[in-house]
Amino acid sequence: MTAPGTLPPLVLACRGRIRLTLGTAAVVLLGLGAALLAGEPDRRAPRPLVVAGAAGLFLLGGGAAHLFLRYGLGRLVLDDRGFTLAGPFRRAVAVRWDGVASWRALAGGPGPRMLRLRLDDGRRLSLPLVFEESHLIEVGLAQRHFPRI
Repeated sequence: MTAPGTLPPLVLACRGRIRLTLGTAAVVLLGLGAALLAGEPDRRAPRPLVVAGAAGLFLLGGGAAHLFLRYGLGRLVLDDRGFTLAGPFRRAVAVRWDGVASWRALAGGPGPRMLRLRLDDGRRLSLPLVFEESHLIEVGLAQRHFPRI
């Protein structure tokens, strides 16, 4: 229950398309790596090359699984004090609106944009904008309080 005069928290989940893409990529890449190792050996391909290819697929699949578990299942909670990035496979990171010394939006490539934050205590935080209505975090940072449009 919120106190009178305060806004309830706004919970932003990961976009469904990004969640689906990350989850599918993780399963497919890990499966391809396992299939490459378990398949019939090809006489034309040297075994170290096959193992290196499987290791590369496992590495990419593990990275996709990491991003899925960290951001795909995570959530961004905005309230009057600030915002919190939390999830089942991520330790909650709470940031006050007035605790951000500087921030900038980075764009590049086909992926989602990123926010780079430098906090007052010297810590740095990178926040991918993979959440529904994630433009509200930029509005809140510019206004230095809960976003009001």
